[in-house]
Amino acid sequence: MLETIREYGLECLSTCGEEEATRQAHATYYLHLAEEAEIHLFGAGQVHWSKRLEREQDNLRAALSWSLEQGDKARRETALRLTGTLAHFSFMRWSVSEGRAWLDRALANSEGISPSVRAKALVNAGWLAYLQGESERAEALCQQSLALQREVSDIRGMAWSLYHLERSS
Repeated sequence: MLETIREYGLECLSTCGEEEATRQAHATYYLHLAEEAEIHLFGAGQVHWSKRLEREQDNLRAALSWSLEQGDKARRETALRLTGTLAHFSFMRWSVSEGRAWLDRALANSEGISPSVRAKALVNAGWLAYLQGESERAEALCQQSLALQREVSDIRGMAWSLYHLERSS
């Protein structure tokens, strides 16, 4: 029933020319939610925030799918930011495989995206690869991340990349 309502709503938005703007607003909202939640997934509020993200899984997946289907730079950056931000949630609540699949798709289309955004996605893809026993792949991804972190002089990002490099070697 909900799927039928969703399809009807999308049809109405398309008919009145509002589908694109609505989908963009939806993706932006869920990107901001995920970025806010990410900060709390490592602390005392992790249960609350992981449950909140878990309730929104279908919306997060819809925002990811839409962002990845679009060809322009802004949407590709949204997809990369969202996948990089959701890596820890993938480990906690989705699956490592699903998180990696989203990251791999976003990284495959990440030319021209901000180096800091790419670096975060790369190190998180490396971490998930490591968790799946793919040490060589993890090391390669973390090396790429480290190079980008150095390029943008992100000390915290460099430390995170080096930490994961140490674990994967």
